[in-house]
Amino acid sequence: MKVVIVTEPVRAYGLELVSELCREGYFVIAITKSATDSELVSKTVTHRYDFAQIETIVGNFNSIASLRQIVLNIKLLATQYRFNSIYAVICNQEKVYDEFQLNEDGIERIFFENYLTNIFLCESLIEYLQKEPSSKIICPTLPQNQLVGINLKDLYRQNSFTPQSAMRQAKFANALMVGYFNVLYNQGSNKVTGLLYHSKDVSSDEELVKEKEQGRLARLLNKPTEFESIMQTIIALVNLKNYTSICYKDSKPVQAPSIVSNKEMGEKFWLVSEKISRLKYFS
Repeated sequence: MKVVIVTEPVRAYGLELVSELCREGYFVIAITKSATDSELVSKTVTHRYDFAQIETIVGNFNSIASLRQIVLNIKLLATQYRFNSIYAVICNQEKVYDEFQLNEDGIERIFFENYLTNIFLCESLIEYLQKEPSSKIICPTLPQNQLVGINLKDLYRQNSFTPQSAMRQAKFANALMVGYFNVLYNQGSNKVTGLLYHSKDVSSDEELVKEKEQGRLARLLNKPTEFESIMQTIIALVNLKNYTSICYKDSKPVQAPSIVSNKEMGEKFWLVSEKISRLKYFS
């Protein structure tokens, strides 16, 4: 049983992703924000593929306490279905707030829910990931996020907050997180590899519906749309058929990819990430 975890499966292309993973034969654990979303995911996927193996967990990403509950529920499923390894974690969540505000743990909400959540979730499940050969952590990014830096003196952008800059910083941080996990765990016999995929920024449900319709027409002409290309890329990442990763050695990039333009800043940020995750989350 190859287990794949997908966060926020109803956002953007998430539902299509879960469906494709089930079609490929993976056991999917989908983490949804509400019982309504959970029912939508289960009914949609099992209607498409009656052989689908899928379980849903209802939980929020807005606090350390809620994340601990999500991790506990995943471990309960591991006991129920008798699996001791996880093949992939796909971090698909995206939440934007109009105003600056700290969550109950004293961390800015956009930064927490779109970045630090990923560190907490993956580190909490690292023992399961390490038991599966060639397991992976997959994070989304967009090319324009490469233009955003991180101010370590104002990490939560309290002094210059805008929703767009806060979100882009969180997505940029995910790219650095890929390096962070590769430094810690991409070694030994059971490697855990951090991977990035470039996803299209789908701004509305209407745009997504339009893309799907274009996909139906394009299939008649045997021409995949950008949406379908994205799906193929993500599935290829999960299957480890083809992927692009940012690989690091001894906490330094082996090569200098464009997404990490300042090596010194990257190294400092990894240290900040490690301190936040280990001291705040696990104390």
